[in-house]
Amino acid sequence: MKKHFFIVTSILMIILVLFELANVPEAAVKTVEAVGEMQEMMNETMKSIMEAAEKDDPELPEEEYEPLDFSSFTSIITPQYVMRTMYISGILALIFCLHIIEIAMNGYALRRRVRIAVYSVITMLLGVSIFVSLIALVNLIVVLVLKRKDEEDFPVKPAPVVPLEEPDHSKKAVIRGVLTILAYFICHAGINIAVKAFAPDIFESNWYQYFSTGLEIALFFLLIYMHRAELKAGLNAIKENKAGYKRTIVRRTLIGFLCVAVFNIIRILFTGNTFSNNQGTLNSMPLLETAVLAVIWAPIVEELVFRNAIRSFLKNKIAFIIIAATIFGTLHAISEEGILNIIITALPYIALGACLSCAYAKTNNIWVNICMHALNNAVAVIAMFMMFGM
Repeated sequence: MKKHFFIVTSILMIILVLFELANVPEAAVKTVEAVGEMQEMMNETMKSIMEAAEKDDPELPEEEYEPLDFSSFTSIITPQYVMRTMYISGILALIFCLHIIEIAMNGYALRRRVRIAVYSVITMLLGVSIFVSLIALVNLIVVLVLKRKDEEDFPVKPAPVVPLEEPDHSKKAVIRGVLTILAYFICHAGINIAVKAFAPDIFESNWYQYFSTGLEIALFFLLIYMHRAELKAGLNAIKENKAGYKRTIVRRTLIGFLCVAVFNIIRILFTGNTFSNNQGTLNSMPLLETAVLAVIWAPIVEELVFRNAIRSFLKNKIAFIIIAATIFGTLHAISEEGILNIIITALPYIALGACLSCAYAKTNNIWVNICMHALNNAVAVIAMFMMFGM
């Protein structure tokens, strides 16, 4: 009964979400119009309050009412922005519904009751439609009311993640680490800096942009080949304990989000800039290119460079965490103007680098870092899509 209930309600929500997604353009225009009407109503209400106050107290000086300025708000709430928000909300709701169906089909509705409850609450908050929110509320009530009776209804605690063998600190590993770092700086930055300085016309040409992209792709596959043994060992460990690694990755990613958010607020308060130069560069690129670079290329390449390679010649874990995080953060902020701006802008990246370095020092599995890095960047890409579109 409980299995079929959650499958049916999730399918209903999927149908309703798809219907809403089909009508997003029209709904976005109506939403923007409603926001405009609300602003006019607020101005009329404030004007009426002022006129009533002047009438009740004739001694008050007569002042001409100045309408409230909503320009900073209306510049953001455009039909395109609302459409992007609606699409992302709908897609997230679909993902949650599909996952609930998978859980129910496996007979784990009550074993995963917390997950279903969280999905239901988030789906309600997404506000895709009133009917979707109502069904999500029913799901939430049912999953909390039902009692666990059978053995399959009780959660099974995943096995803890066992750290892999300590990283290789042999002479061969150190040489490979140095070569990894050199390859990264030469292919990713060195050649570009040299060409831009000595041949700016070539740097701006289309064929050089293709050449530069080819170098990045070559670097990607070269580093994967150089570190294939660690990548294979880490992947095998995850296959043997999927639940444990999933729990570790999610927890550490959330900690990373929190640290980055705190230091980003500090950076914005000090610099007044919403985005760093590094983020601004990504914003100027096409979304698909940004997604591939941020979610696939950067997590693998940067983790092999800033975690795996640096760890090979730093045996002390504390020294490794501090040095790797500082280098990672500084290089992401090096394009800022002024030492103080570089330091402040580097703080969120250093915080992220410290979380990633701690994860590697704890598990010795580079895939934990790659997944954490990819999730962090994926959230950033989604946020960019909501704000700037394609």
